[in-house]
Amino acid sequence: DDYVRIGKTLYNDYNSDSCIGDYLRTIYENRVKKKVKDERILNKHSAAATYEYGGQFHLSYKGMKNRVIFALDGYGGQQLVIDMENGTIIHVGAIDEHYNWKKIVYNVMKKGL
Repeated sequence: DDYVRIGKTLYNDYNSDSCIGDYLRTIYENRVKKKVKDERILNKHSAAATYEYGGQFHLSYKGMKNRVIFALDGYGGQQLVIDMENGTIIHVGAIDEHYNWKKIVYNVMKKGL
């Protein structure tokens, strides 16, 4: 539940006229392109499925470049993915990376809840 609360707070801050909202929007505006070498690995996790990053966040998902989505990867396959425009928040509390990431994270985020 704590991760979902963090995601909701980030979403609310991004969409507010506050110092933190300004900071998050600046991170997005100043995102940096990643050097993606092998497109076949884009279905493994957020770090590999995004083309840009900024401020510890993975940004610009393949197939969703026109959406503002912030993603964090953690140890053992943990994920926190937030669509800053429609409020979709996905948290995966995994202890290892043996799950179908494309099905439970990427496809759900692409569809939007």
